[in-house]
Amino acid sequence: MNPDIQLPHLPDLKWLEPPTCPFPFRCLDVRSFSAQMTAAPVDPLVLERFTALRASTGGHVVDLLPKADILVPCELSYPYNGNSAEGALFKATRMEEKWDIYLIAERLYFSRSWTGELIYLADVRFSFDRVELQAVRAAGRSLKEGAIQIACDVDFLIKSHLFRRAAPFLIPASLPEDDYAAAAYGYSAFGRVAAFATREDPRSLEPGECPVGSTLP
Repeated sequence: MNPDIQLPHLPDLKWLEPPTCPFPFRCLDVRSFSAQMTAAPVDPLVLERFTALRASTGGHVVDLLPKADILVPCELSYPYNGNSAEGALFKATRMEEKWDIYLIAERLYFSRSWTGELIYLADVRFSFDRVELQAVRAAGRSLKEGAIQIACDVDFLIKSHLFRRAAPFLIPASLPEDDYAAAAYGYSAFGRVAAFATREDPRSLEPGECPVGSTLP
């Protein structure tokens, strides 16, 4: 277990099948795991950096590219109501929230809340009732889990952090059939927002098909 995260005890994890599952495919409910996790960085400089970044409106990432970036096609599309406010779309309020997301000049910047590192960058295209991302630039180290994982992780971040939905995240193919490994991945990648895990591609789900009830403010 990562020394920067602490879990009082291991909760029961349960696989849900339709129609009990809120999605049209099998999923693992990891909410009890994520809800108990607390973030306690060993290095005090990490806390200082996190605190300083709370005031950022995106200036620390604008016009940057992710480190050793790779271009990943994704073709993601979401409902759009005609409003596209610039600046911070989501800011972590506590260390159990792992991401900050900004919209600047029709580009979405996804950076880690603890470090400010830019992980994903995507040009967005707005139409009358949809917003689309046709490709994502991702930090090179993200490719270890494959292009589909990158696209699904970005899709999860949009549905969970911007639409505030309890969306499912994709379990990396490299993980063994271990429920706690899946839950730990979800928390490490997404923090307390990790709610449901699946081995099915969740990108076809519209945000409105995911349950309301995100733990985000």
